[in-house]
Amino acid sequence: MNEKRDLISIEKMVEFDLHLGAKSRLWEPKMAPFLLKEEYKKRHIINLEKTMEHLQNAYSYLYDLSRSGLEIMFVSSKNKIIADIVKESAKRVNVFYITQRWLGGLFTNFRQVNKTLNKLTELDEFLKQENLSQQLTKKEISQLKKKKLKIEKNYDGIKGLTKLPDVLVIFNPVNDLIPILEAKKMDIPVVGIINSNNNPDIVDFSIPANNFSPKSIYLLANLLCDAIAEAVGQETLIAYKEDSLVTIPEHLELLSSSSHGKK
Repeated sequence: MNEKRDLISIEKMVEFDLHLGAKSRLWEPKMAPFLLKEEYKKRHIINLEKTMEHLQNAYSYLYDLSRSGLEIMFVSSKNKIIADIVKESAKRVNVFYITQRWLGGLFTNFRQVNKTLNKLTELDEFLKQENLSQQLTKKEISQLKKKKLKIEKNYDGIKGLTKLPDVLVIFNPVNDLIPILEAKKMDIPVVGIINSNNNPDIVDFSIPANNFSPKSIYLLANLLCDAIAEAVGQETLIAYKEDSLVTIPEHLELLSSSSHGKK
């Protein structure tokens, strides 16, 4: 890993709204060590020096896991805008993800889930055959394609998963509490983005930061994915880059502006 530059500058974290907590009246007292005394528009302000420290720890952890060939899964299953950001970040570095409805029992009943994943793989391979039209009618082929699409709707992000992941990355512990609880039952460590209204004890590796702003999640998701990219020799998108090279996608800037004041 790059030891000469900061992972990301404090200035960039401010630009991407990582410092903005939830409304003060909703705060979680256990988050006190991660908050500044000042407030902004009745919101807590997250201490970005703490964010930097925890983000670097999580980055190093995911980097080491990836170097060892272990499996990482990203989860963001409620807010579609956030989920799409997480999905694109995960796809960039080819890690598993769940950004649709969480599949109850995915971890605790993985044997059954694995059967469905195997069925999806078989369907995929069968439908790729060149002489398929000689084996089945158009109607039968259409039915199989519909069946495949139905399974893919919920399982597409975990195609190829043959065992439980070695770590779970969560972007909102309130929205995705069930995956966290399942992970704990199966002794799967959890990395989580924790806002001022979240309990940091619910995850194993907490990153205190804004977890409701699209541009904040864009920065965090891509930084965590950069740990994986760096581990496998790919170019990073954000990590260790000059500030001038780290920009906010315009559509996320607009979405983030409209989200202020809603949490």
